[in-house]
Amino acid sequence: MEEYPKMIYRDGDGFEWEGHSLESLIVADAGEEEAALADGWRVSPNPLDHDGDGKPGGARRGRPKKVVEE
Repeated sequence: MEEYPKMIYRDGDGFEWEGHSLESLIVADAGEEEAALADGWRVSPNPLDHDGDGKPGGARRGRPKKVVEE
């Protein structure tokens, strides 16, 4: 599966998605995506999805699960 072109998002007045006003931008390659992300664009339309995995929040942090030895 090709990753590009890809649509990315930021707050704006282009359209409304689930109560959020957004703008979208199509990037053609990794270089364009990197520059756009540095300029405040994001890979998910959800403003609470900080790591682009489609779920609110960021990458899970904290201690790893404890391994129980028998």
